[in-house]
This record gives sequence, C-alpha cells and structure tokens, in this order.
Amino acid sequence: MTQPSQAGPPADRAGHAAARDAATDAFREIVSGEVSPASVRMVELWRHACASAVPSLTVVRAIRDDPVMRTLYRNMVASRAVARSGLMKAAADGTGTLRRLGPISIELREGEGDLPGVLVIDGFGDQAPGRLVIEGAGDVAEVALPAPRDGRVQALLPPGDPEAARILALFVHPDSEVFLL
Repeated sequence: MTQPSQAGPPADRAGHAAARDAATDAFREIVSGEVSPASVRMVELWRHACASAVPSLTVVRAIRDDPVMRTLYRNMVASRAVARSGLMKAAADGTGTLRRLGPISIELREGEGDLPGVLVIDGFGDQAPGRLVIEGAGDVAEVALPAPRDGRVQALLPPGDPEAARILALFVHPDSEVFLL
C-alpha cells in the first residue's frame, strides 16, 4: 500500500507533509493543555475523518464550532484524501461550477425549478472516491458518494434542500478546500 507521503507528484507530497505537520502541531497544543477542545477525543475525530464509524453529532458540532477541532479535522482529511484542491478561486458562472484536482474533475450544477442539482465526478481511475468533503468559510460539508457507474460518480441534490444549497455555497466559495476520500 502506498503511503500518503509517497503518493502523487512532489506538490502532493509537500501538501501531505504540511497537513501532517499542522495536525501534529495542533495535537501537541491540545496535549499540552494550551487549547481546550470540545469534549471530543482524537480517536473519535480520526474515526470521523476516516468514516469508519457512524457520524457522531458531538463530533460534527465540535468540528463546526471549534476552530482548533476544524483545523485538526481538515488536516486529518487532507492526509487521507485521494485528491484535494487547495485554496483556489472557483470558476463559477452562477449555474455550475467545475473544479479540477489533477486528472479528476468535479462539477456541481445547481438545480433549476423542480429539477435536482447534479454532482458529477470524473477521471478518478481505479480508486473511486466514497466521500466528498468541502471545508471553508468556517463550515464543513460532507457528501456520501454513490458507487461509480461507467467510470463516473453522479449524485443528485434534491431541489429546495437547505443542505444542498449549503453544499453549493461552500463549493463555489473562493476560500473552500475540496477533498475526495
């Protein structure tokens, strides 16, 4: 199995190393008592980042409310990501957004009227993502992805759904990071 620090081009390795170092620094602050995190243990946060447990409302609240926990979570997710986009200006025309993460493209189209929005992920090769995490503007959104069909992941976002609107708003926000896990 390839270690995250050995995967991808040198820029990816540098990003993984930076994420690992930031997570280590934040963890040291918590252990030393300089920071008082929410009542969430690191193992719970790691399980949430790995999606190896049923999401805990306590963990989700800690990620949303505590900037230190959000930073730790973002760094944990970044270290596990198949692909990620750093902070970047999203190319948006108001009706759709396309982000490229190396060979992977993620397109999110807003639904019109009674039509649902559509999330399309293409170009991931043999390593199909199972989850999309968007972090930015002090918020985190996660989307469980369906199994790929014909080499592409497609997910519908229900019209009028506040969560779908939040996902789109985060996705087009220029300071958001996008992770595929």
